[in-house]
Amino acid sequence: MDFATWLATMLAERGPHTAWHLIMDNLNIHCSESLVRLVAEHCGLRDCSNFSISRGSLG
Repeated sequence: MDFATWLATMLAERGPHTAWHLIMDNLNIHCSESLVRLVAEHCGLRDCSNFSISRGSLG
């Protein structure tokens, strides 16, 4: 299971009032395009083309 899939599963299983604080290093799986898109979708953002990650930008 990749990190984005794991995070999607964790977010789907959380309660409505559950808050998570994630601390990650710069491992490449923590900076993937799929992860940025997942977080943007979870936050209700439709366009993440202006998001940047430490190794580049999406778009």
